Amino acid sequence: MNDLVISLGSLIVGIVASVWVSAYYFRRSLTKSLTPYVQFTSKPLQGISADVRKALQVTYAGVPVEDFYEVQFLVANTGDKAIRDLIEPLSLAVPEKCTLLNASVVHAEPTGLKTLLTIPEDRRSISIDFPLLNKGDFFVLKVLLNGAPKLEELKFSILVDELQRQLPVERLDFDAIAISNKRELIVPLLGVGLVMVLFGLTLFKVIYDAWTGFPSVEGGIMLSVSRVSIGNLAVWLAPVPAFLLTVLGALMFAAALSDGSFTPRKKKFVLPEDLARTPLRAMFQERDDHS
Repeated sequence: MNDLVISLGSLIVGIVASVWVSAYYFRRSLTKSLTPYVQFTSKPLQGISADVRKALQVTYAGVPVEDFYEVQFLVANTGDKAIRDLIEPLSLAVPEKCTLLNASVVHAEPTGLKTLLTIPEDRRSISIDFPLLNKGDFFVLKVLLNGAPKLEELKFSILVDELQRQLPVERLDFDAIAISNKRELIVPLLGVGLVMVLFGLTLFKVIYDAWTGFPSVEGGIMLSVSRVSIGNLAVWLAPVPAFLLTVLGALMFAAALSDGSFTPRKKKFVLPEDLARTPLRAMFQERDDHS
């Protein structure tokens, strides 16, 4: 009877797990997502003293510039379905208090990705058309403005099946950019992880050799407790730190093989070195944007 119950239970669990996994990947296969990220912003004229600024005349293509602002976007297909057959192209509205100086697509991945950037005569928006954006494909858009908008004022829109019309702009994480797909082996972390795993396994061997059974409860719980020595407690509790030590060492060992990350990182966007920004520079720019 017990064998029958176990078999039926295993069968039910197997069926439920199979259906859940199949449904999960089926839903993922239908996901379509286009995400515009702000990679960095820069205000070169910020911090100049008032006296110097009055005497400093800045022009761009003959246009006087009062507050030069540079913003670089990374627009990526972050879903699982290709984006094609645009009804209306991707568009970035220029905030009212800003004047568009220039815009250009400075990089695309893969290299053969085709994009067509258009700036209307009124220069109040930027349109980018593309025939196909597969999963993981992206392009980098650099925009130069006269006037410094807030992040929420930078609004993208697109009209295509299965995508929302308005696309919220997100900040790109510091560690989401890479200049190479090559993973580096972190030797010190690898060594420490290996030592911790070996030490944890050694502790398990010592615990096994010194293990004593729990005292019998015959005669009452108090009598059983009185028979427990400090040595018994140490042996019974030792598996907990030994287990944690072994697991932590294994995580460190694995992290050494994946750029120091204990959990698998999201796929990084690989950019040319001249377009990538280091976390340190990004931190200073983030601070300047909120000052």
